[in-house]
Amino acid sequence: MENNFVYVNKKKVEIRDWTLTVFQLCETLDIKIPRFCYHDKLSIAGNCRMCLIEVEGGPKPLIACATSLNKGMSILTNSVLVKKAREHVLEFLLINHPLDCPICDQGGECDLQDQSLVYGSDKGRFIELKRSVEDKNLGPLVKTVMTRCIHCTRCVRYMEEIASDGILGTMGRGKDTEIGTYLESNLTSEISGNVIDLCPVGALTSKPYAFTGRPWELTSIESIDIYDVLLSSIRIDLKGSEIMRVLPKQNKYINEEWITDVVRFNYDGLKIERLAFPMLKINDSFVSCSWNFSYLYLIYLLKFMLSSSDRFVYKMFISHLFSDINSSFVKEDDYITLFNNFIYTTEFVVNNKLVFNFFVGSLLDVYSIFLVKEFSKVVPGVSYFNFELNETFPNSDFRKSYVFQESLVDIENSDLFLISGINSKLDLPLLHTRIRKQLLSNVNSKLFYFGRYFDTNSDQIKHCGVGIVNFLKFLSGKSFLSSYAILSKKISNISSYQSSELLNLFLKNSMFSFVSKNSDVIHISELGLNNKNNVLSSSCNNINFFLNYNGTFPVDFINNYNTVNICFGHHANDVVMRSDLVFPINSFVEESSPFMNLYGNVCWTRQAVEKVGLSAKLSSILMHMINNIKFYLLNSNSIDSNLVFFDFFSLKLPQLFISDFLLFNSNNLFTTKFGINSKDSFMFVNKNLNYYEQNIISRYSLVMNKLSSINRNNNGNF
Repeated sequence: MENNFVYVNKKKVEIRDWTLTVFQLCETLDIKIPRFCYHDKLSIAGNCRMCLIEVEGGPKPLIACATSLNKGMSILTNSVLVKKAREHVLEFLLINHPLDCPICDQGGECDLQDQSLVYGSDKGRFIELKRSVEDKNLGPLVKTVMTRCIHCTRCVRYMEEIASDGILGTMGRGKDTEIGTYLESNLTSEISGNVIDLCPVGALTSKPYAFTGRPWELTSIESIDIYDVLLSSIRIDLKGSEIMRVLPKQNKYINEEWITDVVRFNYDGLKIERLAFPMLKINDSFVSCSWNFSYLYLIYLLKFMLSSSDRFVYKMFISHLFSDINSSFVKEDDYITLFNNFIYTTEFVVNNKLVFNFFVGSLLDVYSIFLVKEFSKVVPGVSYFNFELNETFPNSDFRKSYVFQESLVDIENSDLFLISGINSKLDLPLLHTRIRKQLLSNVNSKLFYFGRYFDTNSDQIKHCGVGIVNFLKFLSGKSFLSSYAILSKKISNISSYQSSELLNLFLKNSMFSFVSKNSDVIHISELGLNNKNNVLSSSCNNINFFLNYNGTFPVDFINNYNTVNICFGHHANDVVMRSDLVFPINSFVEESSPFMNLYGNVCWTRQAVEKVGLSAKLSSILMHMINNIKFYLLNSNSIDSNLVFFDFFSLKLPQLFISDFLLFNSNNLFTTKFGINSKDSFMFVNKNLNYYEQNIISRYSLVMNKLSSINRNNNGNF
């Protein structure tokens, strides 16, 4: 251990890791060194020269970010030479920087402002004309004021190394240096908005957020991104009661410092076409009503359907009952008495022909889906489940069938990635950043994917076909690519649910990680609903419950007199317009609700804004309905919501808090013997969906609509 030390500001420091740079060493010692171009998630560039330090005995100051440690070296971070050098560097950076801080969206959180105050000079000597640069059009997300650019190249390195889309670059030399696209084009990556956070000055800012608020006017709420199965940590910034922007919250185990463009920019869709009041359809027109009235009306409707087999009679009766309504809001007092009399006096026998269909949509928290399952047990009739997701659900008998089996940190240690049935760059962009990081750090690592072709900018990523024959040849060692698997020390296998059963059939001794694009599949699998029958029959009397369902309305139930449609949702859509009773529910930013990530662990959203109108939590609505049905129809005791909630988390699903990461053993990759049949026609086809319109909130977002239009015209990743 002789001479395993250096001196930092005359203090002796023992060094155990000599791969650190001087900058990284000072970070561990909590010694602050200014920087613009350095970022711990990007490669080292050394462009800004702001991190100058002095090494005793050296001829000149050195940049700390690119200076390696040497035994016995003496580092000075606050000497007179260092202070003067940093002052001169800042003066040089400000030569062409415009004096527009009062109108800059970066004002108040600008690194250039902060460092000029601490390390800059109190006066300037530049009297010549400043250079101006033409702004670049990078699309509807990123606003550019390129005259402010200090050429730190953070955006260039991010797009190349993290987003795997080398669309940005440096052009020109000397005073003519500019950063932009070589040919005029938009940023097309699914995570391109992160360049806004990376830019240390006001050159790249958020276009939707432009001129709407200042950082000191905003309050912040921490929450999660429910659009992504990782449930990334986010920060919602509010001005009063309005969402101004959404930013990433650092979480080294999940999303690091990045979020997708969907959650960053689709918040404007939360304000468009929202359902604000419970509504009842009378004579093909909707009228608003209170919650008390809507709950009683639902019990009245159920009892009427149970006591009568003809829904046409119900239609005529309801039209006659509300024939005197001329306003858009129900006058309730007269009808509540009528409902109560009918509910308490009418006897009924459970009609086996009465079928309850539950159409489960997306963006539902796990507790609400649990209550849907409980709701299906108390309704007096046969229950069926149908799901909006166009996916094959995994076998829920074993948790490893639908829960991801590797931690994201372990993925970064793999030297071979096998991906089948998904487009990791498009479907799971933040997971792809982890894979991309490993590919950059290890030039010998490879990614082989089976499925729809997608563009890549790396020779390490190879498309191996879309058919099962190609995959089986690879696994049996008969492909020229199989040698990579034999020589690999650690293999990460990531597959879609569609191919899970086939892979388990051929690879009984292997461990695959099956993933989905959102949490809905995990919720449904965890609760065992994926095994429910989904038979639809328009010949029976049907009561359909649509729970935030944004799929196609079932054709069999259009203008069907045997059907009553009840909708729960937060945005208007075709299902709402065809419903007889509508219950408005909160979106994820208006309530605190539990969601499960790809590991099966529970994460919670946090309420950031007030609810819209009279909307309520879906779980509260379902609990109220369960209590009403048990009390009015089944003459049973109601359920205490707190007991059910405790029962759900502690007794029903104790595995929610288990984090059992099972790692893949590459030694048994080729142990299963099987033959290859040329007639096998299975295709690893990941569905070609519009990335920016995969949920109802994004479909109503104006920013997402612009992105969809641009990518559709450019024949992008759809």
